[in-house]
Amino acid sequence: MPALLAGTENGLYLVPLDTTEADRAPRVLALEGVEVDPLATDAGDLHVVYAATGEDGFRRSRDGGRTWEQLWKPPGGASLYTIVSHPSKSGTVYAGLEPAAVWQSEDGGITWQELHALQGVPDKDLWRFFPPRQAHVRALTIVQGSPETIYVGIEEGGVYISEDGGQSFQSRNEGLYRDIHKVFPYPGSSQLLLATTGDGLYRSEDSGRHWAHITTGITRSYTVPLYIEPTYPHTVYVAAASAPPPSWERGERRADAKIFRSQDQGVTWEEWTAGFPSPQKGMVFCLGPHPTDATHLFAGTTDGRIFQRPARGEAWRSVAEGLPPVYSLVVQP
Repeated sequence: MPALLAGTENGLYLVPLDTTEADRAPRVLALEGVEVDPLATDAGDLHVVYAATGEDGFRRSRDGGRTWEQLWKPPGGASLYTIVSHPSKSGTVYAGLEPAAVWQSEDGGITWQELHALQGVPDKDLWRFFPPRQAHVRALTIVQGSPETIYVGIEEGGVYISEDGGQSFQSRNEGLYRDIHKVFPYPGSSQLLLATTGDGLYRSEDSGRHWAHITTGITRSYTVPLYIEPTYPHTVYVAAASAPPPSWERGERRADAKIFRSQDQGVTWEEWTAGFPSPQKGMVFCLGPHPTDATHLFAGTTDGRIFQRPARGEAWRSVAEGLPPVYSLVVQP
């Protein structure tokens, strides 16, 4: 029976799917007391799950999240900020750190090597964040069908591309707000990119050499998760809050988050929040698909709720609540 794994501010939770309401209550599965953000599954085996746990480093589960081994801590007191599995190479994982750096493992997270070329980009002196924090790698994307192409998004530092598996990196930041949260290529296009930032959504038609700020139909300014359906017509979803994170815990409306949908490659957008509370006080922090149907979506929020939109469904519905802030979601078959 499929189940949803939710990485939260306090541990990993299991939410059963395809069950009655009475049997769907989430429960702590593992890593209680640990912030789990994000989760990723291996390209060769969905039961192999990887987790980033900040200063606690990289962890791996080989039984669908029930038990974990801590395999690696970044050197020099660095914090592990994000991870991504290579889409076609089982066991290959990339890690984004704070201070900003990218490391790679080819053996499932046991041994690691840094992609040093990122440190040589000419505009590195523009990387910064609010003290005492430092600029960090928040976005990592390996292009499906082009396995040597890596996109790196730095908060705050911009977007960088490698087309040779990390041996070299180029800056792609003209016209782009450099507070990067996510960056994704559009399926079937070698040129079209979308990026979420602290100042909304940006779109490039030339592999990031030039960017345009997209606002048509998006009524919120702080964009975080982005999901593109892999099958035609490649509907795109983005979630956005009315202001940056400090506001998510203040005021009557708090994050006042919305989900938006585009069906024209990210040019125009429409609100897509039927079934959500109004206002949605917690930020919609993560969006993810069911592994057997990429149009069947889940959304996790910072006020501890998980919503589901079945394939071809028109409305979201709540499937779990009362969790710690939800930062990442993966579905186990």
